[in-house]
Formats: sequence, structure tokens, C-alpha cells
Amino acid sequence: MFPRIDNKESDASVQRGEVLVYNKPPYRRDASELSRQASKYDFTSETSPGIWKVVRKSDRAHFLARDVSSWLLDHGSAAPSHTSLLWLLDNQRMIEPLMAVLNHENLVNFVDWAQLIGWKDSKQPDQVTHFFIYDYCNAGTLENLFQTETRVTPSGNEARYKVPVEHNRFLPESLCWHVVCSILKGLAWLHDGIREDLNPDTKEYEIFDAGLDWQTILHRDIIPANIFFCHPHTMSETYGQCKLGNLSKAFVSGHVNGVLGGRVPPGKGKVLAGQDGFEPLEKLRQKKDMPMYHPPQFDQPYTIISEYRSAGDVLMGMMIKPIMSAMKHMEYIRDRNEKDWNEMFSNANYSADLKDLVWELMSRTELEHQATFDLYLRAKEGFQNFRETDRDGKAMVTIEHVQVEHAEAEAERRANEAELTRRRNEQLDKEDDKIRDEELEAPCPNPTREKLLREIAELIQTTSERHEGRNRQVDESQS
Repeated sequence: MFPRIDNKESDASVQRGEVLVYNKPPYRRDASELSRQASKYDFTSETSPGIWKVVRKSDRAHFLARDVSSWLLDHGSAAPSHTSLLWLLDNQRMIEPLMAVLNHENLVNFVDWAQLIGWKDSKQPDQVTHFFIYDYCNAGTLENLFQTETRVTPSGNEARYKVPVEHNRFLPESLCWHVVCSILKGLAWLHDGIREDLNPDTKEYEIFDAGLDWQTILHRDIIPANIFFCHPHTMSETYGQCKLGNLSKAFVSGHVNGVLGGRVPPGKGKVLAGQDGFEPLEKLRQKKDMPMYHPPQFDQPYTIISEYRSAGDVLMGMMIKPIMSAMKHMEYIRDRNEKDWNEMFSNANYSADLKDLVWELMSRTELEHQATFDLYLRAKEGFQNFRETDRDGKAMVTIEHVQVEHAEAEAERRANEAELTRRRNEQLDKEDDKIRDEELEAPCPNPTREKLLREIAELIQTTSERHEGRNRQVDESQS
């Protein structure tokens, strides 16, 4: 179900230290053993303190590596204690499930865990520096698009550089659909353990689930700054992948929602968490009947409905043109009273399908809770309708388009190759038949065969001559 995570090690080494992929607890190995471990990544440049761009040597794919040594250990101590996260991750075998969960096309994936010996910041030559390897989203965040001045107009012919802007519309509707479908698809995995993948060969979407009693995970920080973009893989794609990232506030609920129909009965009640940090479940249960105000109150429990409304806020932020800084824009959207919010919403010049989705996200209640995956399918249906009826929608080229085109091109290449092979074999068979026919009519000279025949003929002649001579001698003796 999950893409294979390859932990094979190569024979190369990194200039600044030996890199190894997590396999056994690194603190149980000596330096000589670690130094023999091979490198999978090239560390190319440091984007900010402790964060590096890296390239995987096997396929030249780009990722980000973050130094997490002080986080995994106790305040940067050399050896882990029994309370350190490094010790807990290894002894509880949590790293593999963590990498399996953060392994979705619309999440910033946790790709690998690598350690380096003798890193440039190491205080000791045999000290191990730990790096987590993540997806590299190289096209910025949604928050970047909320800047009030995103381009510099050249002097001179200003009219040439003016971009037509529709009245009461901010970002293109095609981008709004792309972002909200990506967010809901990623949340469907976190909430329900359900994912949808396109099979390019059949052009059909296939639904997979985790195959176990999934415990709902709440993101708790769905804001434009945590929605990342990647550049398109090809020139034809309209937008690159959109990924929900920064799960530093994520909450693993321990609540089985029963969406997958597993062995464990669904948990009673609803998934509850604090707005930030952690609160005892006993305290949260005392607030479970608190109205779901929006914007949320400080002591209001955080639920799946909070996730939906956060996604609705993001979508509204994309529809309303910012009149202040990017950081203040979302606060401006969320803090409007009901009258002002409804007026902004009504005046937004977007399709009825998109506005209906915003309304559904913002007005959903706990009593109307359904699987987030069903909500994603609802958004996907609206997106498909937009692509079939709207001019901009018809012009969109999605990554699914490209995947299907690549699959079709590959299938055509394989078919052409098979046809060429068939024709070549057919021609070879004809040539073999012709050679066999010619050999039957006039066998090709065989030097070895002819030499053997000559030797046999000479032997027969010599034997005959000997018999004739012996017979003459007998006749002469008798006479």
C-alpha cells in the first residue's frame, strides 16, 4: 500500500562525513562500525541553520535534511537517556510507523533518518549527528501568495505588465480547487486512514486503506504558512503538487473512529484535543458539549470540525483579496462578524460549487460528522464539474493528466517494441526457412566434412590396392 522505502546503502561517502540510514540504534554501534556505513545523500547547501538541501544519489531526487540531534537527545547530550526521544523511538519501534503515516502525496513526507559521523559542527570526531529527511517543496507556501505586493511593475510601459483581475476575486478558482482538494485528500489519510491513488494504466482511481483500526490524527495547524507547493514536474502541468506540512502540533487521538470497520469497536464520543499543546482527557471531556464557536475560543476543544473550519478559512482567504499583510489576512477573515462574513462570502465572484463547499466546511456540526474521505469525494466532484464546464477549468492540466499521458506513452512504446520484436522474429524465421531450403537443395560446403570424406576415400582406395596386391601375389605363387 505504501511506496517502498529503500534503505539499501551505497558505497559512496559524503565530503563532510559518513552518512548511514537508520537501521539499528546508532548509539549501540562504535565509531568504526558507523564509519563503514555508506552514503545515500549528497549534502549540497545549507538553506538555514541546521537545514540542508540534499540529493539522493540513486535517482538525484531533492530533499531537505534537518539536524534533529538536540531534539532527539536530552538537550544535545552525547548519549541518550531513557527519557530521550531517540531512546523512545528505538525501543518502542515508532520510527517505521511514523514513516508509514507520513507517506502521502499531499503531506510533506518523512522520507528517511540518516546519521553522520564527524559532521562539521561535531564537538568530537566520533560524534553522531542525526538528520531527518523530508520532502523538498521548492515553490514556497500559500502564505507567499497573500503578500500585498507580489511583483514589481517595471517603469515605462506599465499597461503591458498589467494582469487582468476579475471583480471580487483574488486567486484563480482553479488554484482554489487544487488546494482544497489536496488538503482534504491529505486530511482523509490523517483522519480516516484512507487514500485514493490513480492507476495510470487503467485511468481509474483505486481506494486503499490502512487495513487496521485507525486512530484519528488531528493536524491542528491548517494555515496558509503550512500549505506547501512543489514546482510542476513537466512544463504542461498547471500547478505542482500541494502538500500539507508542519505536523509539529499534530495530535494522535487514540480514538478509533470505526471508518474502516476494524476489529475494535468505534470509540464513543468524538475526538477531542486542546487548541494547542496537550490537555488531560478528563479535562477535555468536561468541555465536550461546549458550542463550537468560530473563531474558536481559547479553552474550546479542538475536533475534526475545527479541521474543516480551518480548511474553510484557508479557502476564504484565497477568495478574498488581502488588504493588509499576509500574517494579518487570515485573522481578518476569521474575525469578521456574521454579517460582514456573509457579505464577503456573497460578493466573492466564484462558482456556486466552490462557495457551497466553503459553506459546507464552515457550517458542518458534530452531529453531521462523516468520514473526511467522503468530504474529499464531494470536493473532487465539484472540481471535476468545474473542469468540465469552466473555461479555465477546461484548460487545466493536472498531474493525473500527465501520469495518464506518461502511461499511455509507455504503453505505446511497449506495444511498438513488441511489434518490432514480432516483425524481427518473423523475418528471422523466414530467413531460417530459406536457409534450410537451400541446404536441402544444395548443402553448403563443409571443409571438415569434405576432409573426412577424402580421408575415407583414400583409406578405401589404399585398402583396395593392398587387397589387389595380395591377390596377385597369391595367384603368382599358385602358378
